[in-house]
Amino acid sequence: MNSTIRRLFPFVVFLWLLDALPLLGNGIELAEETKVITMLLKDYDKYVRPLVTQKPTQVNISMAVQAFSQIKESNMDFEVFMYLRQEWNDPRLAHQNEAKLSLTKERVNDIWTPDTYFNNANEYEVYTVNKLVLISGNGDIYYSGRIKIKGACQMNLVNFPLDVQKCSLILESFAYTVGQMNFKWKQDTPVRIFNRDLAEFDVVKYEILESNTTYVSGVYKNLVVTFTFHRRMGFYFIQFYIPCIVMVTLSWISFWMDRYYIGERVSLGITTVLTIVFLLGSSNSTMPRVSYAKAIDWYLIGSFMFVFSTLVTDLLIYRFSRSADSRRLGKNDKERKHISFHCKHGFKPAYVAEGDGSIHVVSYEEEKANQYIKNTLKNCCLPLTCHEPIKQEKVDISIVTNKCCRIMYPLAFIFFNIVYWANLFLSDE
Repeated sequence: MNSTIRRLFPFVVFLWLLDALPLLGNGIELAEETKVITMLLKDYDKYVRPLVTQKPTQVNISMAVQAFSQIKESNMDFEVFMYLRQEWNDPRLAHQNEAKLSLTKERVNDIWTPDTYFNNANEYEVYTVNKLVLISGNGDIYYSGRIKIKGACQMNLVNFPLDVQKCSLILESFAYTVGQMNFKWKQDTPVRIFNRDLAEFDVVKYEILESNTTYVSGVYKNLVVTFTFHRRMGFYFIQFYIPCIVMVTLSWISFWMDRYYIGERVSLGITTVLTIVFLLGSSNSTMPRVSYAKAIDWYLIGSFMFVFSTLVTDLLIYRFSRSADSRRLGKNDKERKHISFHCKHGFKPAYVAEGDGSIHVVSYEEEKANQYIKNTLKNCCLPLTCHEPIKQEKVDISIVTNKCCRIMYPLAFIFFNIVYWANLFLSDE
């Protein structure tokens, strides 16, 4: 047994060495890297930029956008998570190793880095644990950090909710002028966007720009990236436009109701008016208090005018109906007086000729005073027909108005929608 163990022991030791050699190599490599970094930083002044006495330090900028978390119209800002990448050359950190040196998050603050900041950022947060610095043998430095930015964005909401917004991020150096540091966009893929789909927007494109800005302290280089967002209007179409169309259409039901059901017609009209008012207030609850009307406001105002005019028309139709009834009752009273006069002089007029040629009987009993029955012309007493001229019945304007509204209101609303949507889509282009 012991002899077997003695024979296997060298083999076990050999396997252990094979497994441990990479760890030993990594440890030696890590120790060597730490030693090189310590030597490079021994006489290094992190407060002095590279080539301070020769030429401006050129810094190449690129960014990788992780996501646009939110775009708020109420605050006129947008929030973005990104990796900001900066590359420059520092001859003081050149070394002879072929492999790149990497600095830990504690050592990042021991070297000079550009004082890059976002000019239009309302809030700015750098995640210190998510930093990476790589140093090449020739002194080229790659610096990447994960940041969260809430940038200001002046939005034009005239075409809301079919609007296109352009929001920019402006990068500058806080202390170095163009004579000291030169910012440039990296030539190869300066901006990369991983996620272009937002809940309410689509990221259509981005544009980059380099410019100079003059301050009291001098001229500074600006790097501008502008993101174009196209709003998805599906939410607003479901929540506002469809209810508006339904309410306007619902208000037309009153034109098919009896003209004398004024209570039901007014109740329906008031319900639709209040619903449109509620939608108008709800659409602006999350909007900034701008001094102009938005596209959705014009649609809601137009819908409000339709339902309000429908309510007013219902009242007018009812008023016209009552006036026509009053005139008709007055005419019947006058005819009964004429008939009573003729009967007192020996006539027996039981029938009256109307303007359309039909003959109606008039009973003298009180409870049947307004009942008419058709008869033939030969039963009419001649003295009455000779002395009473036949008058043509006037057209009831309430009936005509009610029937016209059944056609005119839908046609007018269809025309309103054609003009509205055509103008909205054309202005969007």
